[in-house]
Amino acid sequence: MSSHPSQPLPGGLTLLLISTALLASGMLWALGGESDYTVHAREAEHWARHGTTRIPLPNFLFAGLTALLHLAVPGLSSLNAAFGVSLFAQLLLATLLYSLLEQSRTRAHGLRAPLVIAGLTLSLMLVMPVNLFTAGDRNLYHGYVAISAHHSPSMALLKPLALWVFIAACRSLEPGAHVGLGRIMGTAAIVILATLAKPSYTIALLPALCAAVFLTRRSKPLPDLRALGMGIAFPACAVLAWQYLYTYSAGQAAHPSHTPSSIEWAPLAVMGTLSPDHLAIKYAMSILFPALVLGAWWSETRRSRSLILAWSTFVVGSLYAYLLAETGPRNLDGNFLWSAQIALFLLFVCSLRFLMDKAALPDVSAPGTRIRVRVCGGAFALHLASGLFWYAVPLAHRMDPTFPLLREWF
Repeated sequence: MSSHPSQPLPGGLTLLLISTALLASGMLWALGGESDYTVHAREAEHWARHGTTRIPLPNFLFAGLTALLHLAVPGLSSLNAAFGVSLFAQLLLATLLYSLLEQSRTRAHGLRAPLVIAGLTLSLMLVMPVNLFTAGDRNLYHGYVAISAHHSPSMALLKPLALWVFIAACRSLEPGAHVGLGRIMGTAAIVILATLAKPSYTIALLPALCAAVFLTRRSKPLPDLRALGMGIAFPACAVLAWQYLYTYSAGQAAHPSHTPSSIEWAPLAVMGTLSPDHLAIKYAMSILFPALVLGAWWSETRRSRSLILAWSTFVVGSLYAYLLAETGPRNLDGNFLWSAQIALFLLFVCSLRFLMDKAALPDVSAPGTRIRVRVCGGAFALHLASGLFWYAVPLAHRMDPTFPLLREWF
């Protein structure tokens, strides 16, 4: 899986970037101070003034970039600097997604292709679990594996970096792949940045890479194990080791006012508390689209290295989300849920690209293929409708203060 388009389509990309900027700006305006952005902005301002943060912050990349932007632009508030970093991250994500989807055979459909790809890219940035059935209870988030956490700045920054790492990993997994030293070093740098943005994807990717190599071990020639080791595994383990020590020992010693915490085996302790009912159904509604794609083309999807890696990473992330917890005051923060969320986002990307290729095949008019494409496309449309509703909630509150806050819909 490569991120380089075979033919640039500036019209579609320009329209996409304008649309992304408008959508992202609208969401940031709607969120205002009702999100994690205020926390990161306060820490960034304190960092800019005093050279340190007031809480342990092992995933400091977003706050660090916000502090730099706050210092670089006179008169720019730390909150607006945080919004600026998030906007840049979302524009980068849109560009990477467009470049990836443009390679699909959908471009053979003629002049409509740039607009189709731009629309599908925007859809990927909005999709959510099929949560409309619990909208009456104002339950759109808890119990599901959410895909679009608009309120989280660190997730906004992680998404393009995780996609970049995923593309590099898929390239290295190809049979007979040989990745140059320069590209290996570049991948290592992105892995470090992604882990410093939020370690959620990295901790799920490492075991998934081992699983993907094992599942494709009979393929000849072998993938580029040097690129996987030097470009991904080694830098990831180094940063994760530091983050673990800082979070659960050194960081707490530096901030003695904070109650110590650790990681514990606690099946459903977090997910079951946040959402006591219908967890299995909510999980199914979270993965409806990729699960249908997997089932509809089972013999082909299980040979796709990108889908093998995406599914393996999501399975690992799900195990973290449902089986692990933190002790102490972070117990119900659900920090292990992020691993499942970012992995599911990348699984959606892979599954949509696979479906686009199927929809562009000459035999798509065959009854069996047409039905499968339409069923999977209908499932994706349900995810998009749920995402649009989720996007509209904070906008509705901003325009009408009597409308429930975003957190009241969790």
